[in-house]
Amino acid sequence: MKQGGGYGHRKRNICLCLFATIVVIVLIIVILALTVFKAKRAVTTINSVSLKDLDVSLDRARVRVNLNIK
Repeated sequence: MKQGGGYGHRKRNICLCLFATIVVIVLIIVILALTVFKAKRAVTTINSVSLKDLDVSLDRARVRVNLNIK
């Protein structure tokens, strides 16, 4: 009779389960990369702004810049 005959099958089953888990994780990452995390073309618009009577003061003691718009 063989002794430890089930040990080889157990190692193979563990290896197959580990391989199947890795394949499933890679498949999920690929699906998410192609759908959810797909880069979209962003549209950037710039609107012009004009300010009148802008006062800027610098407070060096407190490291602060004050902007006053009248």
